[in-house]
Amino acid sequence: MFAGGPAAQCDDEANVNGLGDLDITDLTFQVDFMFGGGPPPPDCP
Repeated sequence: MFAGGPAAQCDDEANVNGLGDLDITDLTFQVDFMFGGGPPPPDCP
């Protein structure tokens, strides 16, 4: 997420908000989960 970590194993893992594309809203969703009590991202199938 912040650099130096492993790449996502599948698109669903990187597309954490479930909208079907990879963009800044996925990062926002992930930060909300990590620091704001938001819902968890979906599991990678």
